Amino acid sequence: MKGKAFSRPWGGAIGMTLDADALRLVRCNRQGRILRRESYPLPDDAGADADRLGNFLRSALSRFCSNWRSWPLWLCACTPGQQLRFLQLQQVRGQEFSDMVYWTFRKDIPFETDKTVFDYGIHGSADNGKVNVTVCTAVTEELETLLAPFSDAGISLCGVMAPSFALCAFCEKVKPQSEGSVLVLHVSEEMASVVIWESGRVTGSRIFKTGLTTAQIRSAVQSERPIEDPAFMSVVERLVEQVDRTISAHVTAYPENRFTRIIVTGPLAQLKGVQDTLQQQLGVETVGQQGVGDASTEGLWAGAYGAALSHYEETPNFLYPVRERDALRRWARLRLLLALLLGVGALALLVLHGIIKHGNAGVKEQLTAEKAQLSAYDPEVNEEILRSFVDQVVEENRLLKQMADRWHSHAVLQALDGLTPSTVRVQQVELNMERTARRGPTLRVHGFSAGAPAQQLPVLAAYVLDLEQHALFRETTLRQVIEAEENNRRVLQFEVEVELAPLAGGGGSESEREGS
Repeated sequence: MKGKAFSRPWGGAIGMTLDADALRLVRCNRQGRILRRESYPLPDDAGADADRLGNFLRSALSRFCSNWRSWPLWLCACTPGQQLRFLQLQQVRGQEFSDMVYWTFRKDIPFETDKTVFDYGIHGSADNGKVNVTVCTAVTEELETLLAPFSDAGISLCGVMAPSFALCAFCEKVKPQSEGSVLVLHVSEEMASVVIWESGRVTGSRIFKTGLTTAQIRSAVQSERPIEDPAFMSVVERLVEQVDRTISAHVTAYPENRFTRIIVTGPLAQLKGVQDTLQQQLGVETVGQQGVGDASTEGLWAGAYGAALSHYEETPNFLYPVRERDALRRWARLRLLLALLLGVGALALLVLHGIIKHGNAGVKEQLTAEKAQLSAYDPEVNEEILRSFVDQVVEENRLLKQMADRWHSHAVLQALDGLTPSTVRVQQVELNMERTARRGPTLRVHGFSAGAPAQQLPVLAAYVLDLEQHALFRETTLRQVIEAEENNRRVLQFEVEVELAPLAGGGGSESEREGS
């Protein structure tokens, strides 16, 4: 289920996390200031089926924001099959960098391309001149299962991001203050995400299995002393072990660094016992629900807050991964260029209209003066002189009309070139500038629609519709569509006849203008 790409209103976005115990929502404006945040506990029967969960999601969104459908919705979620790597790569330009990231990651973790979504985020330059990159993949089937309740409830998401990317956005906005390195730990069902923040930038990220289940998280949140449960304590011990390995690996790579703070986010951020255990066994100050900036950035909402800070062109997005975002950006630039060309064409037509109008005014003044002179003559008028004056006026009008037709033809051909997509080949263009009492100039286009066979007819229909909606064309008629072969491939040959719209101020038919 894909949402509305490139939709970001002036008000900002809504970020959400669907944790084991609650749905957490954060609404931010464009500057990243939190407008509202709420937590809605999951009912016991919410996980029974997708319909009940979908009803709960729609009801919670309606209570959180009455006009939530007009806001971009971003979901921070982790699927069981996610894979993540933190890489340092040389900076190269354009598509070469994306290809280098793709093949470097795939060399370490092979995956099936048609069953996996691939995306990455850039965190700036490292001290060695390379670029810090976090790469993540998600299994398409697991992603579709995660999004099924949202789709059934009619909730259109603009983006789905891994917790690691949400934590990166959270750190870049909050900028945790510390004398050394800060480790941000987001713990959710079965998976934990770690981001290392140092000197104003992300210098590491990873994910690891925790073994936590939905039932364990709910039981721990509801219990007054969850740390006394032996089963839960074993999970916490594995969590401590993995965090200790992360810290040790980072300190080994960067001996001059030292960790001075651990920030716990996610559902376990509200459990004091977990924070105390991490602090006692690792010897690093550990904070969770409090202590990160102001009260608006509490650990419980860190994932949702990071999701609300996302940007459709830059933030890694499993719905629109990097290659699709690049295609959308190229299409946006193409539309801007086409709008500029149309604007230049319209400006040229306005200038041409002004020239013709100015020329006609001069001709009318000259004709009025000549008529006044003729009226002062003796009744015995010299017809030869009068005829020469009339011929001169007719010739000047003919030249002006010829000039207008040339400008008109140029504008029509330029518009046709701009509207023709790459999969439509134009073979012959017939432009007839003759006008009649019932019909204006016509343009006849012969060509064929190439591309994928299933897309040839829709592309041709869209092409004809674009021609008919253009300001220079008045009526478009598809005269002929036949199947043919072109270079050993199937194409649709077509013939389109377009009646051109009259120039602004151009008047009626040719016979009417000559009569006047």
